[in-house]
Amino acid sequence: MASLSTVSSMSLIEAARYYASQKIPVFPCTDKRPCVSGGFNAASTDLDQINAWWQRFPDANIGSPTGANSFVLDIDPPHGEESLAFLESNNSLLPETLTQRTGSGGRHLFFSKPVGMDIRNSAGKIGLGLDIRGSGGYVILPPSIHKSGNSYQWITEVLPVEAPAWLIELIVQNSKSGLSASNSSNKNIPYVQSLLNAKEGTRNDFLNKAAFQVGKDIASGKTGKASIDDVAEVALKTGLGPQEIQKTIQSGVKAGKKVVEESNPYSSLETAPWPIPAKNVFYGLAGEFAQFAVEQSEADPIAVLATFLCRFGVEIGHSPHMFAGEKQYGRINVVLVGQSSKARKGTSALPIRELFSFTEKEWIPANTSQGPLSSGEGLIHAIRDPEQKYHVDKATGIGETITTDLGVEDKRLFILDQEFAGALACTKREGNTLSTIIRTLFDGGTIEPLTKTSRLVATNPHVAITTHITLQELHARLDRVEIFNGFANRFLWLCVRRTKLIPFPEPLNVLMVKQFQDKLISLLKLSKSRSQMDFSPEAKKEWGDIYPLIAKERADLLGSVLNRSEAYVRRIALIYALLDGCESVELSHLRAALSLWDFCEQSAQFIFAGMETDSTCQKILEALEESGGSLDTSGLYKFFGNHISKKKMTVALNNLLASKNIRLDEMKPEGGGRPRKIFYLCE
Repeated sequence: MASLSTVSSMSLIEAARYYASQKIPVFPCTDKRPCVSGGFNAASTDLDQINAWWQRFPDANIGSPTGANSFVLDIDPPHGEESLAFLESNNSLLPETLTQRTGSGGRHLFFSKPVGMDIRNSAGKIGLGLDIRGSGGYVILPPSIHKSGNSYQWITEVLPVEAPAWLIELIVQNSKSGLSASNSSNKNIPYVQSLLNAKEGTRNDFLNKAAFQVGKDIASGKTGKASIDDVAEVALKTGLGPQEIQKTIQSGVKAGKKVVEESNPYSSLETAPWPIPAKNVFYGLAGEFAQFAVEQSEADPIAVLATFLCRFGVEIGHSPHMFAGEKQYGRINVVLVGQSSKARKGTSALPIRELFSFTEKEWIPANTSQGPLSSGEGLIHAIRDPEQKYHVDKATGIGETITTDLGVEDKRLFILDQEFAGALACTKREGNTLSTIIRTLFDGGTIEPLTKTSRLVATNPHVAITTHITLQELHARLDRVEIFNGFANRFLWLCVRRTKLIPFPEPLNVLMVKQFQDKLISLLKLSKSRSQMDFSPEAKKEWGDIYPLIAKERADLLGSVLNRSEAYVRRIALIYALLDGCESVELSHLRAALSLWDFCEQSAQFIFAGMETDSTCQKILEALEESGGSLDTSGLYKFFGNHISKKKMTVALNNLLASKNIRLDEMKPEGGGRPRKIFYLCE
């Protein structure tokens, strides 16, 4: 592998091609996060695939999965080298092997995989700052660029050699036990060493100092929460009792974190990178059209794609659906959130409007509205049922039922509202029902508001909304009520922005639009004949595997935005399947839907980062983590410095119990009396 020395002078795509030529599978990453659906499982040595990936993500770093033929010892600063030196002093020096310098200043040592053994990932289990990257893991390869600006570099060019027996034994031993290294590789860390040397009577004080330092290091990003376990393990060996250790560590870590956060109020900023969609989001006809539509436009292709999927979901109506306890139709609502007024949000609607301009001979299009959204009653009026009343002729005394309003026969309605800020303003008016009606429309069923002045009814409406807003307007208009009452999670939130500068945009090629339109009409007619659709066997298996993760409820603000993930993934997968002309939802459709949902999650993290929310739930989870996974009510109260109301604590605990983030056990005293409540973190 002598040519490794030339990698540092290569471009990222050249390096990716080189690794592939050496039968080393690779995949693109943004910093350390995979850009593609499937992550490291999608890694490939196929040059066509690699070319496509890096053309899509030209600045992507190069990731490569570990565990198949080799594993990696990851030595992270600031404590990794100290921990390794201690291990080597008690065993033997590691042999020279393939090694790279990481962007953070650490090292990756590559060792050949032991025959017949599966080396799994671990973090900090064999020593502070020492991680293992094996099966189920991956590393970033040179010449990738770290977020610090430093590049990854090869240090040696030898082939990976066998790891010494003591290292393999240590990895396997701690993989089974799930504990930190039994030989306490962390003893050499200064604040742990001082605890070991403490005299009787001073050990609790030294433990508090060690915990304080750990808290500072965690808040500064120098170490992880595994260090808390390291300190607790050493403390047990000094003779301190478990309860004393728990209370002291909890107090010390909290105080250490507080010092760092007060000295640097920006240390815990909730920032997130601008999201990048995976390639397979642009699957099938919708993806092809989105890419075509932006060739000579400044619109974001993800905005065109989302508008296409939303409009198609309306056009297909009530027949095709998936069943998940209740029927899930192809109704999706989309909010396109631009970074500014220059995000060209509106231009994404023009190609869709042109594509869906049918004649009634070809296809009877759904009703459309440009908005603006202003009231629930106004929305129902656009899809209202006929209104009838019984009229008695005064002269003859004969009565008959007459129709006073013909209503709207076609219940399909696509709303394209360019100004979501106005709708949000309307929801704050006293008595306005817009939020309630939008929530009900998403769920489905007949709508019949119980009002004195209106007798509007809409039977089985099929309505979807695509709307636009800037990030600044959203933060100014959307309040906590709309986030937490379920209004926000009836929408997909997507970040969009101007992707390029086109001083002289051109109209769409009419012949190409006609070709897309012919395909679309054919698929719409085919979709009309579909009814219940199910997952294919392969898709069903993958859905079963990923469902626990998708369905897991979150108790925080972001959870209030994303907690309808299962319904949305099914609905999006259904639309992708219908656009493929399929009778069932195949694995490719599910994966495309999951990738789009992943982009929605990334977008939501970016959009809602920093919005004020009650942090009580998060603090309770942190308290339980730092205390080993359980606390009673007294311990929780002390964690909050004895300054939290009973009502606030009760509400937060009930939210966490409802979302299954925690569980509650009650221990009845032997002599009777009030039971002791103990809260546990759920796995």
